[in-house]
Amino acid sequence: MGGSDSDFVESTWHIDINRSGVLFRRLHNDQVVESYLRVSFPRAAVFVAAIIQGFQPPAHLVPIDKL
Repeated sequence: MGGSDSDFVESTWHIDINRSGVLFRRLHNDQVVESYLRVSFPRAAVFVAAIIQGFQPPAHLVPIDKL
């Protein structure tokens, strides 16, 4: 995360994977506090990269050919 250990915020995520994509839910005390729409596998890979670095999943991912 680039900061010190004191900057670290513990987080629990539930990741549901099935043929139609990947669903992310952030939990606190075993209760869902955030839920994201099911995303494709390539988008899920970006979500995971953001989450493990301490960021929220990105709100808008636009394919480069759509810019």
